[in-house]
Amino acid sequence: MHLAYHEGYIINQPKEFFIKYGPYVKNMIYAFKAFGTVAGFILPNFAFAQQVPIPNILKDGEFWNDFADKMNTVDNVVNNLMAKPTDIAMNPTGSQTYEGADLRQLEKFFKKTDDCRTLGNLYRTTTDEGHVRWVCIKHFNETYSKTRMEEFIRLFEAMGGEFYRQQDQAILKKAVNIKMFCELLSKGFNMYKLSFISYEMREKDFVTLLEAINRSFIKELELSNIKISPLVGSKKASLYIIELIEKHLGTKQYLTVWLDIPKCDAMFNQPKFAQKLLTDHSNIIIKIDNKPYTKQTALDLRGDEISDDGAKAIATALMTNQTLTTLDLADNQISADGAKAIATALITNQTLTTLNLWNNKISADGAKAIATALMTNQTLTTLDLADNQISADEAKGIATPLMTNQTLTTLDLWNNQISDDGAKAIATALITKQTLTTLNLRSNEISDDGAKAIATALMTNQTLTTLNLWNNKISDDGAKAIATALMTNQTLITLNLRFNEISDDEAKAIATALMTNQT
Repeated sequence: MHLAYHEGYIINQPKEFFIKYGPYVKNMIYAFKAFGTVAGFILPNFAFAQQVPIPNILKDGEFWNDFADKMNTVDNVVNNLMAKPTDIAMNPTGSQTYEGADLRQLEKFFKKTDDCRTLGNLYRTTTDEGHVRWVCIKHFNETYSKTRMEEFIRLFEAMGGEFYRQQDQAILKKAVNIKMFCELLSKGFNMYKLSFISYEMREKDFVTLLEAINRSFIKELELSNIKISPLVGSKKASLYIIELIEKHLGTKQYLTVWLDIPKCDAMFNQPKFAQKLLTDHSNIIIKIDNKPYTKQTALDLRGDEISDDGAKAIATALMTNQTLTTLDLADNQISADGAKAIATALITNQTLTTLNLWNNKISADGAKAIATALMTNQTLTTLDLADNQISADEAKGIATPLMTNQTLTTLDLWNNQISDDGAKAIATALITKQTLTTLNLRSNEISDDGAKAIATALMTNQTLTTLNLWNNKISDDGAKAIATALMTNQTLITLNLRFNEISDDEAKAIATALMTNQT
């Protein structure tokens, strides 16, 4: 026999706890103090009479003196914390009993903090003769744990499960009796990782499973392509599964839940679902087709048929999200309303650096809203608005905040309709804007007037390194102006003038400029 260590319980509100339960605690202290006074005499005699070995430390008078001092210290702490008067009488010779709500509240506390009922780190075991024996964790691991675990594994595999000892992982790929499996967990069947793969079960069984896992020591739970009846085939299924996991396991410490949802079941346009992708769950990681979507710095939602509702939900989450740096919403169905919501989020978001809205339908109002956001946003460095029906007026609206924005380095306006007026506005911004390094104006109906304005800007701009004017309507006059600018510009590294209307002579002029250009 020896002493079994127990680390105790953390009480978050000690003052309130001792005001309510202090009298009961004090009665226990009185009992312990009385026990300590006579224990030094009783235990050795008891050991002699019953032939029960007593640890030497319990025979040491200094141990009991120290024990008495600690009990007095606890008594003083309780008295100090019990600043509020109580109508429960202190009776050192009697005892109070828990009743009604007090008992249920305390039971709830112990269920949450010690759900394995270890009773001071003592584990209940059964001998070969059928006798109950309580052993400490050390002896449990040395004597009982391995044999017991092998029996659990044998029962689990008989159910149809797979157990990998080296990885300490249990896998279920076909239907088993969930109630029987949960009983195994309750009896001590434990593993580092539990996986359910392509598994279908009833909602009632799923809840039972989650509750059992909540009481276990499992560290990782993998739920890959699981289906819950009667919601099989329903578009609400994936969201409901997430909500059930949050309810039963969302606050469990030291557990990570990996939920892998097939892309066909993802509900990107449902506000709740979209927000959950960007919500920083404490222990739940959502994957779609085995690709993590939560707790990521980059989120790729390209081509997921996201409409304005989905964009609004994402925008709401962006206001509080503190991890996402790259958001790809290219090739969706976002119009002006969705773009406005995202623009509002950009005003407060402090982490997003890259936003891709290529091939949507944000049009004039959406572009204007995003341009306004750029006046205050100080984190976005890359903005892709390609193929969004942006006209010259919207381009002017974008150019204005570029003059004051201090962070944007890459702007992609490929395949819009900004024409010469839009190009002139952006060129004006380039004269003062000293952070932009990459500008894509490909396929924008820009002719010589717009090219001349850009060329003028290149003479003074000191930051632009890449300029794409592919597939516009630039002819010899525009090319001549750009050639002249290249003779003085010392920063541009890449210039694309393919598919314009430049003659051989002006191409030679550009070649001549390149002979003096050093960059």
